Amino acid sequence: MTDRHVFNDHTTLVLRSLKGLVASHPYLALVPSLKVVYRADHDPSKVSLICGGGSGHEPGTSGHVGRGLLSASACGDVFASPSARQVFGAVKMVPSDKGTILIITNCELLCVAVVGDELVIAVTKKILGHQSSWISPGWVAWYG
Repeated sequence: MTDRHVFNDHTTLVLRSLKGLVASHPYLALVPSLKVVYRADHDPSKVSLICGGGSGHEPGTSGHVGRGLLSASACGDVFASPSARQVFGAVKMVPSDKGTILIITNCELLCVAVVGDELVIAVTKKILGHQSSWISPGWVAWYG
């Protein structure tokens, strides 16, 4: 019997993908424990743009981290939103004097996905406490 999968262990797919992305782009950095990809050369005098979402459509949002694009991306597991801890980690990796916009994407325009993402944003703002006035959620319809 042969195995038809490139990777035998699905639990390492996301992290392996992110490590490959960061290895091929020297301006990117990775927090492996949080699966957060961010710009290593982030300029704190500019507004931070952070997006996140479930993995499974790589490079997904992590592929949009770069100059003139996203400041960071929090990557959830396959088809699962990132946790509030992951989004909080992304916010901490790209601090901004001008504020942060958390972009909520909605691939399939499913209400369940949006409610999950909104919950993560709300919990992240609660964790940030007084700093959350610099956090503003933004909506983006993402068709892929």
